[in-house]
Amino acid sequence: MTVTAVRKDPQRLTMTIEAEFDASPERVWQLWADPRQLERWWGPPTYPATFTAHDLAPGSHVEFHMTGPTGDKPRGYWDILESDPPRRLVFLDGFANADGTPNPDYSRNEGRVTIERIDDKRTRMSIEFQYASTKGMEQYLAMRMEEGLDTGDVAAVLREPIRPDDTAGSLSARLSTLGAQLVVDTLPAIEQGTVILHKQDDAQATFAPPLSKADGQLAFTEPAEVVSARARGVDPWPGATLLLQGEVAKVFGPTVVEGTGQPGEVLGPRSEGLAIACGGGVIAFAEIQLPGRKRMPAKALLAGHPIPPGTVVGALSV
Repeated sequence: MTVTAVRKDPQRLTMTIEAEFDASPERVWQLWADPRQLERWWGPPTYPATFTAHDLAPGSHVEFHMTGPTGDKPRGYWDILESDPPRRLVFLDGFANADGTPNPDYSRNEGRVTIERIDDKRTRMSIEFQYASTKGMEQYLAMRMEEGLDTGDVAAVLREPIRPDDTAGSLSARLSTLGAQLVVDTLPAIEQGTVILHKQDDAQATFAPPLSKADGQLAFTEPAEVVSARARGVDPWPGATLLLQGEVAKVFGPTVVEGTGQPGEVLGPRSEGLAIACGGGVIAFAEIQLPGRKRMPAKALLAGHPIPPGTVVGALSV
């Protein structure tokens, strides 16, 4: 995802945010239709949102709260006016009291979302906010709502390399520990007002839709490095899968090894695991899990369940 424009028009009392995605309109629509995805970007960066009632059908009422750095929880709501998936959404956006009733201290503003296909691979999303008054526009901009889409100034950065044997699970666990410590280290500067904020580079942002089971299907026509990266990226969920002797098997612990063969051809056991040829290079899986069975080291599984060299594995049909 790349934010391509943020336009504010004080005369018309509007603010428009435009962004482009390397994804279909249907996947971009999920940024609104899936509350868990919506929570990743709605609202100011320091006030992450939690949606407690979510239905985008016309006439529906959406409720959410945003949790601030000190634990405060301002509440908000949408009243859905129009919904035409995956092309258009119109809603009234307002703040609420603790009991969920509209807060009269803040005006209700209209949000208009338009999603359109640019070409076969890209989609443009436009979000226009129509404010009820100059005061209402100033209130929202003062809260940095214009940053939108998981952007905003950065208070601290910590870089962590992806290791050759990292999986999504191992990297996530490591980042959670590092991220927690970074928050602890940064909060004093925020509290004292000495923190230095840095602008994000929107050109470096990418759209990261949630994984589906189909993302775990390995294609051995790709280079071994790509197959390895995908297998590690979907571990622990949804897991890397292939079609082996008519059964859906899960594989773990990929290592790129030397060798040649036809894409999907089993080359036999190696010290690193079961070797399978790819579109370029060979990959060996340290562990295999057959349907209804435990995850096992490849050597142990092959002792009781031989997979002859020359066997061809493939991707599941979608």
